[in-house]
Amino acid sequence: MTKVLQCFLVHFTEEFNKCLDQIQTFFAEQGEDVLEWWYSKEDNMIDEMDVSLTIHVRISFLCSM
Repeated sequence: MTKVLQCFLVHFTEEFNKCLDQIQTFFAEQGEDVLEWWYSKEDNMIDEMDVSLTIHVRISFLCSM
């Protein structure tokens, strides 16, 4: 993996984690039932977002080469 791609992936991961924090805060503000729903779905949703975003990042990176 190139240094540029590694740097990009680190930045992407940090931003992704910040977004997840904001999502969790939103659900927490909605009440206990909604927060429990989020926790029950969180892992699957995170995996889907990660896969979707990673695919777009790789396509964009490969197209820019």
